[in-house]
Amino acid sequence: MTTIVLFHHAAGLTDGVRALADRLAQAGHLVITPDLYNGHRFTTIEEGMAFYRELTHEQVLARAQAAVAALTGPFVVTGVSLGAMVAQTLAQADARAQGLLALEGFVGPGYLPGTLPDSFPVAIHGGDADTWFAEDAPAALAYTWASAPAYCDLYVGADHLFTDASWPTYAPEQTNLVIERALAWIASLPEHVREGFSLPTADAVGEYGEPGPLRDQLVKALVSGQKTATSSLHRHYLDAGEALPTVGQTELVIDSAGRPVCLLETRRVDVVRAQDVTDDFVRAEGEGFDTWDEWWSAHQSFWSEGDEGIPVTPEDLVVCQWLRLVAP
Repeated sequence: MTTIVLFHHAAGLTDGVRALADRLAQAGHLVITPDLYNGHRFTTIEEGMAFYRELTHEQVLARAQAAVAALTGPFVVTGVSLGAMVAQTLAQADARAQGLLALEGFVGPGYLPGTLPDSFPVAIHGGDADTWFAEDAPAALAYTWASAPAYCDLYVGADHLFTDASWPTYAPEQTNLVIERALAWIASLPEHVREGFSLPTADAVGEYGEPGPLRDQLVKALVSGQKTATSSLHRHYLDAGEALPTVGQTELVIDSAGRPVCLLETRRVDVVRAQDVTDDFVRAEGEGFDTWDEWWSAHQSFWSEGDEGIPVTPEDLVVCQWLRLVAP
């Protein structure tokens, strides 16, 4: 399992970028998708670039560096368009980065801090109909000619953001080729890179949902940063004789196979009646609920399965736990 850090393009962390991450993850890799815009998304590149300039490149890069700060082992950096430049900046400056997968963007290494060692694995993919990538293509081709481990593939007729399934220029056939070639490239990386990272010790082990599809869904939401909160019935802690979570407590989350996948830290704990759970918390749970009614219907059903004969009501106390992704 290779750890891959995927940075979004100028329009933000779109559904199409998430879909790209999902396809890499389906091959067995751990894919992290930092949101460098903190939730802001745009419908045009021009709007996104204006927001990027307002944030400043330094702030965007600082957020990218913070997103990988807790990683303790090698990882591959990748990104789409603007995200490819962010990924390349990390590749040239962070010794833990062991490969660069540049999608629809590349900068001459001399324009960025640091350097790409001669033996550094680089794979570049761009569209030949992409006027944005046309500015990067000469640098990409020049670099691949000069560096043996690097290559650049051009895709006929592919326009800008052709790998984003939520973008009007999405090209599924070309994207399938990109994924196929990217996975083959990842498989060719040195073994120590493909082994991914190790996680530090934690105060507790986190098992979210029952092993299987539910846990897989929840773990994916946690690792992607989509899920930043979780809830439990207060009485379940009492019945099990367990202490409530505390601020600063860390938790090592495992997947359905029992493998550690991420480290979480509790940043806030509220104990409230179920009927008083806020809409902000409902959305922070990252399970697709927008309203309290949706959240309550799903949670009442889930909690009732483990409490046969004991009704779960809106008056029941709920432990609302706010989380921070520490690693990866």
